[in-house]
Amino acid sequence: MQPEIVDVGVMIADLPRMLARLMGEQVKVAVTAPDEPAEVYADPGQIEQAIFSLAGNARDAMPRGGVLSITTRPAPAGVVLEVRDTGAGILPDDLPFIFEPFFT
Repeated sequence: MQPEIVDVGVMIADLPRMLARLMGEQVKVAVTAPDEPAEVYADPGQIEQAIFSLAGNARDAMPRGGVLSITTRPAPAGVVLEVRDTGAGILPDDLPFIFEPFFT
């Protein structure tokens, strides 16, 4: 780990270009970053890895296409990073198991 001060808003501004190949043509990537700094002390590689993992899951949840939205904003205790997609969601029967290792 190499933590540093990271402006998450600046980081996500470059994501649509970086995610284009991963998401494919049918998934639109929409990014909303604040005008003011949204800084945290973190490893930027780990933040990117988490976002790319969530984006891959979102792509799989939207086989016919959709929208992946990534938003960040400052919060009193740090930064809020929100990743949403327009996929079908998790089946109610699967919900209790989503945090188990290797559950897909």
